[in-house]
Order: sequence, then C-alpha cells, then structure tokens
Amino acid sequence: MNPLKISSFYKRFQQIKLCFRFSLSNSILFLPFCWLLLIVSCADKRSSDLTVHLALEGEIKIPMDATTSGISEYVTTYNHIKPSDSIFNNNQTYLCYLNRGKEIQFYDLDSKEIIHRISFQSAGPNGIFGRITAFNVVSADSIFVSSFPVPFVFRLNLLGEIQEKIMLGPFDKAVEPISNTSKPLLVTNNHIYSSFYTTLPPTDFHSPLSGDELDDIIIDIDLKPKKQKLQYHLPSPYTKNKLFSRYYYNPSIEEGKRSGEILISFGAHDSISVTDFNNFDRNYYAGSSLFDEIPSLEKQDGWDHYRLNYMYEGIIYDEFRNCYYRFLTLPKKKDELKSEDLKTGNVKDIAVIILNENFEKIGETIIDPSYSNMTYFINEEGLNLFNIEKGLTDEDNLYFGTFKVSDL
Repeated sequence: MNPLKISSFYKRFQQIKLCFRFSLSNSILFLPFCWLLLIVSCADKRSSDLTVHLALEGEIKIPMDATTSGISEYVTTYNHIKPSDSIFNNNQTYLCYLNRGKEIQFYDLDSKEIIHRISFQSAGPNGIFGRITAFNVVSADSIFVSSFPVPFVFRLNLLGEIQEKIMLGPFDKAVEPISNTSKPLLVTNNHIYSSFYTTLPPTDFHSPLSGDELDDIIIDIDLKPKKQKLQYHLPSPYTKNKLFSRYYYNPSIEEGKRSGEILISFGAHDSISVTDFNNFDRNYYAGSSLFDEIPSLEKQDGWDHYRLNYMYEGIIYDEFRNCYYRFLTLPKKKDELKSEDLKTGNVKDIAVIILNENFEKIGETIIDPSYSNMTYFINEEGLNLFNIEKGLTDEDNLYFGTFKVSDL
C-alpha cells in the first residue's frame, strides 16, 4: 500500500478510536459527534484517497567525459525553435547542465552526446568571477547567467562573450541570489526574477519578524527600462510566533502555464502563490498528508533544522501532461546527520505533490530514495529525477529516472 495512504488511514483511525473511547466513558449522546468527526476526517482534503501518482517508467543514461562532475545543483532545458544551425536542430530540446560552477554543457537527449559547452573565464573582458549558480538559455545569443558572490546578472552568447552586464541593487536589505534547480533564474516577459537569501532568521531569534523582514523577497529586473525592485512577501506561517532556519526564507519560483504567471513555493507553507506581481495574486492549497506544520527553529543549528524537518521546495509545470509537480523533502534521522556519505548525511528523500491545471491537488507520491530533487527536468517522456545513488558510484555517467503520471 502507498505509504501516504497508510499514514492517512492511521491518523483517521486514531481520531475515531479516541472519539469512541470518550463516548463510552461519558455518554451515548456523543456518538453522533463521533460519526460527524469520521465524515469530516474522510473528507479532509489532505488525507483524501487520491488516485494519481508517479511511477518510475524508465531511465536516461548520459555518458560524461573526464572533466565533468557527476554531481550538480543546476540543470534546465533549451528548446531551439529557430532554424537549424551548426549546433542545434529546429524544434529540438536539449539538456543544459552546470558543470563544477564554471561551465554550461549542452546535451542532445536523443544521442546522449554533448554537442556544445561554454567554459567561463575568470579574468579578462569576458571574465565571470565566483561560482555560477544559475543560468537561463533564452536563445543562442541570450544566455542569462548569475554568479555568487558577484552581484551581477550577465547576458552571454554561445561563445561565452558578455553581451550585457546588469549590476544588482542597490537594495535596502542584504541580497544573495544563490540558486539551484528549484530556484531558477527566470526570464519571462522582459523581466528577470530570482529568489535570494537574506539575513534571516535574526541572530537573536526574536519573533515575530518585522514588516521589513516579511516583505520584498524576490528580485524583479525589468529589462526594458533597466529598473530593479524587490517584490512580494512571506505568507502567514512566517508571521506567527516562530522562526525557521534560513533555508525556509528562500522561496522556490517557476513560470506557470499562462503568460506572466509566476509560481512561488514557500518552504514552510502548505499553499503556493500564483501571481504576476501586478494584476492577480492567488493562493492554492498544495500541502502534504504527511505532516501539519514545520516546528520552530528554537536556537538549534540551522542546517540540522532543515535536515530534521519537512520542507516544501520547487514547483514545475509539465506542459505535456498539463499538471504541476511540487517537491517536498523529508526529514532525516538524527543518527544520519553525522554521516560523511553525501546521500545519507545531507541529501534528503523526497515526495512529489501533483496538482492539475487548476492547481487542485490530485495526488502525492513518495519517491524511491535513489532519486533526488538536486536536478530534474521535464520532457515528453515524463518528470526526470537525478539518480543520486548511481551519481555517487558511477563516475562515467549521469542517470535520470523517468517518472510518469498515472490515471491523469
């Protein structure tokens, strides 16, 4: 049986057992209340029997050369919709892989071969200092790149030549735009959007957060007038009398199905936000049946707090199946935290929450622990998740498991 259904059933059983125990020891008049509790419990949107799930259907194996690391925190795809050229074929999708924070590699997903690479210089007129954390391939002549700790977004061509340099800020708060696959550099409708780390939670653990700390959490760069501002706000769980480790304050963002839609997934919130930052702003329940709330930090180590608790992470739209996937990372055991093995000690297991085109929850699946949300991408075949167990043992190949939606 699906572990999610077991957990859901157990919660209901405990509620019903407690109710009958109370009724028998007090009065038969409470029995109608117990039946009402049962009905409400069975109708709970978080624990309803959802039929849609993800199933592993295949695997992509991509050979690597000796200079490529099998572990990365950033991949994306590029769909070449212009006429074929010496590198790309018209209307073909390519996997774009960040190698060691210094190189973008383009892979043909049909042949599984690398067809192009951009190696970044650290000096000279095209020098990009620091470590590349995110990129977005809009076209062959517009590849947007961000680097840490350099406060710039660069626009490059396929030769790695800088076409434009956009300096970030100045802003009224500290901004560290460190990205990963769940927190991409979005380029849409002549805007660049990025989430970022800031000085949260406060070092003295005061609570609640001030208004300045709750507001302005996403960088918005308007490319036409070259104006910049910070947008949006943290939702209700962050306004309560509790604090989380800093990882929960760096929301995941992604483009939605409709033009101008930006999806925001907050680490401690069971709902997602869908907004264009101007005309519409809506929230949709996209929570898990596995738990209720993230516990407060309570002065423990922030990295341990992240590893020992659930956290909502990236959300991505699947255009081929017209649905959304929201990632949830699962808690580790305390005795795993000191492990020197990357998978055991640091990389959390995941579940995936499935939403339909109207942002209604239709399924949830706990994913095989072999797979991770460190890197993932969508193609016609399904949702492709990085196989971290093979990635840590095979130095010659990249592996992605292909998961398909059932009963959609």
